[in-house]
Amino acid sequence: MAISLQDALADNFRSSTREELNGYFQELGEPVPHPRTNEDNVRRKLLQVCGRDTEFSPKSVEVSTRAISTVVPPYSLIPERGGYQGRRHRCKLHRPDGETSASAGRAFSVNGWSYTFEYGKVQAVPEPIYLFVKSLENCKGSIVNARDEQGFSVVHTEITFSQKFNLEYLGPDKETAERCATVDEWYQKQGKEFIEGLSGKQIREVIAYLGESAKDKLDRPYDDETLRAKIMDRFFPAVYVEEAA
Repeated sequence: MAISLQDALADNFRSSTREELNGYFQELGEPVPHPRTNEDNVRRKLLQVCGRDTEFSPKSVEVSTRAISTVVPPYSLIPERGGYQGRRHRCKLHRPDGETSASAGRAFSVNGWSYTFEYGKVQAVPEPIYLFVKSLENCKGSIVNARDEQGFSVVHTEITFSQKFNLEYLGPDKETAERCATVDEWYQKQGKEFIEGLSGKQIREVIAYLGESAKDKLDRPYDDETLRAKIMDRFFPAVYVEEAA
């Protein structure tokens, strides 16, 4: 999430994106409004949930907090489990040439997670989505006539690449710049020693967080060290280099 709940509340959610508003509802344990609900009405509802009757009659507010585990990321990096709160980038996706105004935006999917850009609108884009869209390219081939060193005519195909979408980059999102972008990055940042020092209970907490099975195919529970090895192999895979004879 680009801006903390308390900071967004101080601004009466005026500068919050729709995705951020939905994330605040989830953080407060409240149902997320229907996608077709007017954005201003969503803000008013959220203000009421936070103890403000209207935008102009603030009351003292206390946002409930829950205990945060020390062995899993303290913010959501798994979109399907309560939104994405990792590193973001401020971007604007421009409408492609030739695309009609009937289309308001475009959705992109990364590993089953869908994110929608609204054309011409500044958005705080999750880094995995930003990198994916930025990497998309158009490939164009053209026939080129030339001559070789002996002066003979030769024909070859020249391939050129260009960015597929006009994605205007406006800089990193300052509120999330110091966060990790993925689960893998967070654990790699903790280091091997972090995983090596986990207790048996903590190992199983990490396994559950990652959605990995703690049992084998015969439904027999793995021991702690086997699970530790699974975690280590995911975030710090062994690299084997064959020495020259």
